[in-house]
Amino acid sequence: MRVITLIFGFLISLNMFGNEQLGKINDPDGYTNVREKPTTKSKVLFKILDTEYFYYESSEIENWCRVTNMNGRSGFMHQSRIENLSEFTINGKTYQSNESKLKVRSKKIGNTEIKISQIKNPKSYCDAYIEITSDKTKKFKYEFIEALGGSAGIAFLENVVPNHILIVKHGDYDGRTIIVSKNGQITEVAGGSVSELIDNKYLINLAECDIGYCGFSIYDILQEKIVFNYETEFELYQFKDQIIFDLDYDNGKDYHLFDFDNKEFKKLEIKENIENNYFKKTINYELENGCLCY
Repeated sequence: MRVITLIFGFLISLNMFGNEQLGKINDPDGYTNVREKPTTKSKVLFKILDTEYFYYESSEIENWCRVTNMNGRSGFMHQSRIENLSEFTINGKTYQSNESKLKVRSKKIGNTEIKISQIKNPKSYCDAYIEITSDKTKKFKYEFIEALGGSAGIAFLENVVPNHILIVKHGDYDGRTIIVSKNGQITEVAGGSVSELIDNKYLINLAECDIGYCGFSIYDILQEKIVFNYETEFELYQFKDQIIFDLDYDNGKDYHLFDFDNKEFKKLEIKENIENNYFKKTINYELENGCLCY
């Protein structure tokens, strides 16, 4: 039993994510060059600042390491410029590097800076911290996100809604969407599924639960605000270019259209069976590129 315990303890001490190690630079200049090849005569591909995290591993060339920054760009850095981090702290919470995977991404829209830190960790599943700074700084914290019903983590939706970035949180059957406008307006709504743009100005944000939809909100991209909110279970269909809401989730066939001008439902009589025509016009995104954790 002691042998098994020792072996288990040794395995735990290893890096759960392979040979990569987390680091920061150790350079009095405040930045270090990352080169195409492991020599000081090689082309500089990009720079890493002393405020940035990166991952590194040994190369076949002595004293040189292959590094990868948080945007996935790779190159070579002399090991004398690398400080190994056995632990790191994000939002006041400390993580052990050998059992955690960190990803930090930054985006900008207008004068607004967006920073997202995500940590995959066996103790807390997935933690995500979002910091949005324009005139003021607003922070969002999503911890212990489990991959229930799909993925867990944060995805960006860029260049799909004019003058906006959407930040979508998945997991826990508790999706969230943060809508950031070019003017710096920040709006958080329930739901992690967003429709394509309707009438060139409206987004339907769908709150999903384990039995279907349990609410939605409508965001006006011109007014940069929520103009309608609905917090009752329903089903949603797409039929003959119409978006049809079934407001009687249990018994069905209580069909309505939504009047976007007057922000109200209108009763609709349908004789056809539409129950196989589920609404599918949501904005697509690549979880592999956007979500770290699962």
